[in-house]
Amino acid sequence: MNTMRTYRRAQSGQVIVLMALFMVGLIGFTALAVDVGRFYSQRRMSQNASDMAALAGIYQFANLIYAAADANGGVPPTNIDSAAVLRQINKIAEQNGIPDTDGTNANEINGNVQAWWVNSTGQILGVIENNPVQPIYTGTAAIKVRTQVLFQTFFAGLIGLRELTAEAPSTATINVRYEHYDDNTTSIFTAGAECDNLTNRIAHHYADTNSAKFLSGVYVDGSLAVGSVNASDFYGNVEARVIAGTGPIDGPYTMTTGNPLAGGGNKFNNGAVYIPPSGKSSPGIPQWARIAVRQPDGTSVIEKLEARHFRPATPIGEMYRRYLLLRMFGLAPQEFYFYIPGDITPGTAANAINTLYNQGKRGIFYVEGDLTIPAGTQDWEGVTLIINGRFNNLDANHDFWSAGNGPSGRNLKISGLAMNISILAGGDLAGGTPGSVAAYGVGTERRCGTDPNNWIFRAENNNTQYHGITYVPWGQIYFSGNTSGGSNFSEGVITYSVYLNGNSWQFLFNPDVWVQPFPSTELIN
Repeated sequence: MNTMRTYRRAQSGQVIVLMALFMVGLIGFTALAVDVGRFYSQRRMSQNASDMAALAGIYQFANLIYAAADANGGVPPTNIDSAAVLRQINKIAEQNGIPDTDGTNANEINGNVQAWWVNSTGQILGVIENNPVQPIYTGTAAIKVRTQVLFQTFFAGLIGLRELTAEAPSTATINVRYEHYDDNTTSIFTAGAECDNLTNRIAHHYADTNSAKFLSGVYVDGSLAVGSVNASDFYGNVEARVIAGTGPIDGPYTMTTGNPLAGGGNKFNNGAVYIPPSGKSSPGIPQWARIAVRQPDGTSVIEKLEARHFRPATPIGEMYRRYLLLRMFGLAPQEFYFYIPGDITPGTAANAINTLYNQGKRGIFYVEGDLTIPAGTQDWEGVTLIINGRFNNLDANHDFWSAGNGPSGRNLKISGLAMNISILAGGDLAGGTPGSVAAYGVGTERRCGTDPNNWIFRAENNNTQYHGITYVPWGQIYFSGNTSGGSNFSEGVITYSVYLNGNSWQFLFNPDVWVQPFPSTELIN
């Protein structure tokens, strides 16, 4: 009997020991859960602070670069006020919960914040210093920030862990994203609103076109005159803003909603129709061809895109200014813009381009004046031609490409506008182009499509293709000859006016090339 009581007392003692051990374990797990939960909470706060501080830092860096470039004629600086960048990083980190360590908020000193300059591939280039004139590392395109929070533990101190540090890194970068600007599907967009009668007109002058094909829409911001035609095919709607009908030299053919081109073998396909004038106001040049030009005070003014915006010489143009900035950020090649004097005699500018091309140069070729392409000239794949004058192609079987083709590729971090243009001919017969060496005459009517001699862009040859957008902001495109092989003439045409007189031309809209670049900052964690 005594033996049984002793056994029960021993058993009871074992249960107490087991319960005690269980309670110790439970308390340990509770302590672990509390401290681990707090650790993750502090780390989330640190991550958020790092994200916000990195974005604030790269935004401050970009603004300092833009301001310095504005003050220097568009040329980016070689030094940066990195102390100002560091102040902005610390300020935003502290506003998001990171403790200050020196007793003065939003200054350059905080032991809980570290920051580095980074390139576009994520490689750390150097520490962001407390320095008002720190040299800019080549290719700096991002900022990496790491913040930390030191906090007291509740129960982990029982095992010697009285403090824990929660930290998190984040990297914000400058980038360029591309978006389709709109859903425009117009193969030819004519924007010369001054040509609003049948004497001074935007003339889709369908004179003996012989099987011309408009594979997407036609828009005329003014008057549309039609002449003697034969077998033109329209696969998109034709819209004229002001007047459509016959003019002094156009013959008897008129536009109607039923049969848009009476006579001949002309037809609309796939449900395309003529849209008569509706009295709506002029949209001018489409939004695609407008750019925001940065002013010295940091504001922007919307302007029509012109050849002068690409000028890679003093005074530099807005598009070239953007390129310099992207190049500094490591987002564009070091050599992409080339300056070529215009024709002294027809063909001299083309010879200069041949020399550059055969040296392996590709990109934006800016011609200060006129450009004539003689017969037998080689193709220039991977080249966009920006001509601050008139363009005259005398070569047959010639392909004109854009800077988006060839070795450079369409994914270059440089302006999509520039890459997707084949030819920009920027001359203006109404007094010359601003900044141009070529002035041709006076009278805004010379921009209209009435007289084929008033061309700014002339294509009078056979089997010529333009693999990109053809853009003539201040005058007439004159089409003659034919495409012979039935190939597409262009992926899009934007022009002030057009005079069409030739055989078998085909006009196509390619939405893939109508993109607009937008500078952006983004996290790349």
